[in-house]
Amino acid sequence: MGMNLSPLYTLYLQKLGMRGTYPIGRVQTPTLMMVYQRNKEMEIFKVTPYFELELQVKKDDQTFSARLKESQKFSHEKELAQFLKEKGVNLGEQMVEVKRIEKSKKEKQSPQLFSLSALQIVMSKTYQSSPKQTLQAVQALYEKKWLTYPRTDTPYITENEMAYLKEYKSQYQKIYDIKEALKHTESRSRYVNSKKVQEHHAIIPTRKVPTLQELKSLSSLEQQVYERVLRTTLAMFANPYQYEETKVDLQCQQLEFVAKGKVEMDKGWRRLLLEVKEEKREPDPTLPPLEEDSKLQADLKQIQKKPRHPNPIRRGL
Repeated sequence: MGMNLSPLYTLYLQKLGMRGTYPIGRVQTPTLMMVYQRNKEMEIFKVTPYFELELQVKKDDQTFSARLKESQKFSHEKELAQFLKEKGVNLGEQMVEVKRIEKSKKEKQSPQLFSLSALQIVMSKTYQSSPKQTLQAVQALYEKKWLTYPRTDTPYITENEMAYLKEYKSQYQKIYDIKEALKHTESRSRYVNSKKVQEHHAIIPTRKVPTLQELKSLSSLEQQVYERVLRTTLAMFANPYQYEETKVDLQCQQLEFVAKGKVEMDKGWRRLLLEVKEEKREPDPTLPPLEEDSKLQADLKQIQKKPRHPNPIRRGL
């Protein structure tokens, strides 16, 4: 693409009186367009407050929030007031009815193993390291023969790598004193797929296992990279993350509201990765025990919100 379009556009633009060369690339050009579009969004962005309805529901000593089942935003207070008038609904404290409760058990498998780009993204988000810095750290660990070849584009390994990972699993655990039971040693296609491995497999620990003292002699980024790769590799042997998701429908006068929450049943592999630094995230909401057809005390409020300012595109993404 670059070989053909770069000279084509350069010659065309030169005919129009523009000087210089104009490289076109299948990665470079769309990436540049993404950065340009985001910068334009940031330039023209205006903070325009809007209003929503929120139901604050009380049960015992716990309060949880519910939103309109059919989500609506109102540009002005008058627009919201007109909506309430048409529906015959009043703001303030009142009783609401639990119409329906849906519970479902769900589980989530551990992240895939690391390709170089996936590792660079995680390290950028978590430790604000640049792609170049992450590559240098992985390369240094590769040269010490502690991690496998870094320049790989696949998250898969073959049965050969799986075999030695199972053999060395307990040694890896001892480095960071990981007590988690890692019983899932079967080869699952999410991680093991020989057909999707070309020249190099995913980045994983090698048979050469460093001591904690040896790791402490490394730079902080090299330590962080090794720990993240090792824990992500071990996570594929752990239980899945299991939780119960609850959805509650509430009737407030003529309006239907919905509240969602979840209860963790087994942290599983998350216990391994929660011990390393993670991105900041909002805690998952929890709901108190509820029964259908029961009545609860609630407070219907109008809340003012502001849209989020678009952020610049971060390096490494």
